[in-house]
Amino acid sequence: MGIQGCSESGTPDGAEAAATSIPAPLLRDYRHIGGIESIAVDGTRYFFGYDFSEDLVLSPLIDDTELMSVFAETHMEQRDGLHDRQYWRDLVDGSLEYSGLAEPESCSFESDQLRLIVTSLNNIAETGVPAPDFD
Repeated sequence: MGIQGCSESGTPDGAEAAATSIPAPLLRDYRHIGGIESIAVDGTRYFFGYDFSEDLVLSPLIDDTELMSVFAETHMEQRDGLHDRQYWRDLVDGSLEYSGLAEPESCSFESDQLRLIVTSLNNIAETGVPAPDFD
């Protein structure tokens, strides 16, 4: 039995799939057990799938709540199995107020701040020396 509006694989059928342009998962093309997280960058809210047990980001950043719900329905599951788009949409909406990774107030960034973080991480990787006061 497939998910309503989807093929047996959980992928939306025909025109619906083309209309949504569902991104591919980042690592593997099978369903991960995961949840939905969100961050804001330069005032734009982005959502992403996250596998807590494997500590993996599952999706690219997606700035559309419905598309994130479609991605999750297509490529993700929960410990109790597959769920429909509305279930995932509720988790997308919930990610605005709750994060399993950080305090919600720590989930907002500016591009300049992210560039500094990436530069610091690159320096640490190249030198092996931890950066003072880097969190």
